[in-house]
Amino acid sequence: MIEKRDQVRQMHAPFIHAMVKACQNEQERLAFAPQIKVLQDQGWEQLALVAQRLLNGERSETLLKGLDEEDIFIITAVLDGIQNPNTLPDLNAKPKAADAAPGLASIIHASSMGDAGALNALSLMAEQMSQTGGAMAEIAGAMRSLVNGERDLEILSKKMRGESRDLLIAILNELGKISPQ
Repeated sequence: MIEKRDQVRQMHAPFIHAMVKACQNEQERLAFAPQIKVLQDQGWEQLALVAQRLLNGERSETLLKGLDEEDIFIITAVLDGIQNPNTLPDLNAKPKAADAAPGLASIIHASSMGDAGALNALSLMAEQMSQTGGAMAEIAGAMRSLVNGERDLEILSKKMRGESRDLLIAILNELGKISPQ
């Protein structure tokens, strides 16, 4: 459970940091407000609702009621970060293929099976990954093809660097475990 929690926290590190800043500073709060709409538009209605409650000053454990596991990890990271900034995930941490691949493969698979919530989540993740840059941005560029069923490494990895290609291989391996061809 700790590994999955840490993976989610790291994947959403930019959002978690921005949310903590917004909860502690009026100017940051005003700048962050449009992100609530983005969350709603991406299908993360419950997370958007709780984020708004956090911005309004609520800090109780009742914020976690009704959230799915990933949202609980995100909101818990925000609450912990408000209390102690040293608990915030590292914005500069490099993704580890072994850590990110199972979760990404699971969401890609669900998206390809028509799960609208997973597709919305993947869209938001791809946007965050693109902003992160590096290997994560390159993987974000392959997401649509993966959702559409492409599994050819050579086609998917054109112009990818070593660590991006390694992550892609790990995702493809995980996808093979979920839905062997």
